[in-house]
Amino acid sequence: MSSNTHNPDRDDREEKPSGDGIDAGKTAPNIANDQTIDISQVAARDYPSDVSSANTIEVSDLPASVPGEIKAKAVDAGATVMSSRQIDRTISSAEMTGKDASIWADITKQSLPGSATAVGSKNLLPRVDVQSIADTRLNLRTRQLLPQDSAPEMTVDADYRLVRLLGKGGMGNVYVARQGSLDRLVALKVIKPIEGAKRLQLSSKGLLEKTERQRRSQFISEAVVTGDLEHPNIVPIHDIAVSEDNTLFYSMKRVSGTPWSKVIDEKSRDENLEIFLKVCDAIGFAHTRGIVHRDIKPENIMLGDFGIVMVMDWGLALAKPGFEKIDSIYPATGLGGSPAYMAPEMATGPIDVIGPAADIYLLGATLFQIITGNAPHVAPNITECLRAVAANKIREVQPQHEGELLDIALKAMATKPVDRYADVVSFQNAIRDYRSHSESIALATKATESLALAKQTANYSNFARAMFGFEEAIALWDGNVRGKVGLEEARLQYADAAYRNGDFDLGLSLLDKGDANHQDLITKITNAQRERLSRQA
Repeated sequence: MSSNTHNPDRDDREEKPSGDGIDAGKTAPNIANDQTIDISQVAARDYPSDVSSANTIEVSDLPASVPGEIKAKAVDAGATVMSSRQIDRTISSAEMTGKDASIWADITKQSLPGSATAVGSKNLLPRVDVQSIADTRLNLRTRQLLPQDSAPEMTVDADYRLVRLLGKGGMGNVYVARQGSLDRLVALKVIKPIEGAKRLQLSSKGLLEKTERQRRSQFISEAVVTGDLEHPNIVPIHDIAVSEDNTLFYSMKRVSGTPWSKVIDEKSRDENLEIFLKVCDAIGFAHTRGIVHRDIKPENIMLGDFGIVMVMDWGLALAKPGFEKIDSIYPATGLGGSPAYMAPEMATGPIDVIGPAADIYLLGATLFQIITGNAPHVAPNITECLRAVAANKIREVQPQHEGELLDIALKAMATKPVDRYADVVSFQNAIRDYRSHSESIALATKATESLALAKQTANYSNFARAMFGFEEAIALWDGNVRGKVGLEEARLQYADAAYRNGDFDLGLSLLDKGDANHQDLITKITNAQRERLSRQA
């Protein structure tokens, strides 16, 4: 299948449609055989567009048939996955070679000095031989898949006909297609071959055939995993098949909507939490089926009409031993995820330690973005971001973002998996508890504003309003730490203002003789009161 140029600084996922889909006016490309080709037969014009997507290309890696100017461009491009500034993109060590794989391996060694579990560059790749389609227990049937520009007489009995491109990713393109048997529109994900400079590099090393088999197996795994997860917040898979020219594809429900990432900043916190809890429902269900998503982030959540929330992009999903169909899928994958959101163990490995706790971290990272407007990890490029992930360095937050909800997110993002929430349900319960006393938090927030104004103006009414607000907040929720701290500060500030104004009785009435923190101010007011009385005598 032909594909558009892949830019390494773009995400290796499907681009999510807005409304009925992006690129609605583009004509879907024709289906082409994705078998290994003789690179010496490829015209020079086929090389430049994809040179920048190679991981690291040396001149010696390229065949003699490649024109000199193309070799020069390959060397000058110097663009690797690890040097990309797009730290929120999805990456996979299984698709890395050369320098990129070495850099990631070095990060794991630095994170685990002297440890027998440190991951070498070879161990970043799948640790088992790739299964062929013939080895799988799935019954893959051949379906007729026609391009958009097919002649009318050819489309009558076609199983699927492509209508338009919805999105494009590193492994496959997604189309709107018409399913002939039911005369309905569905979404079709079609695998695409490795192309351009990446294909040249793999072919020169004798790895092209194995890598393409691996991609096909991973593609099948994605369909099997997603198809097994029947849940209202997970897109249904209808069918997986091969076209007449042996191109792999699978069909699924067509979801019209918008990626959450495009509207998350426009929605209120409460609206985002509603969406978030539905995402948690889907992930918690997947965990009960033995599946770990590994790439949870707002960009991978689709929002439809009438409150529809769909968790998309299960391409990195990891099947644990409890998954019933584990024998029907590719049994191992390399490390992967989106660095800006990743848990430490997702960067350092080994893959055996990655489990549901990694998804809980990713959910915490998504909650962190709801609260602060940013993903938790920040760095100038993917290499530095993975180092930050390995050390669990989380960006600083502004004071206005601090509070109980942030504490919940940070617990979910604890460095050690054992210190995170035990499961998704526990995480959800913490958020529901937070929401149940949101009125208390709102009162404390408003009281804090009144206190700030009172400190500027020394106005008694503002102090009284602040104290009353904090007291109401505590009455609604006794665990409101912000309310208790605010009440104490308001009481002391109010009493100090009364002292400075000579209203000693008022000041003393606000203070507690049994509170050690009040003693200094009580002494000051008492002494001032005595001094005044002595002057009046």
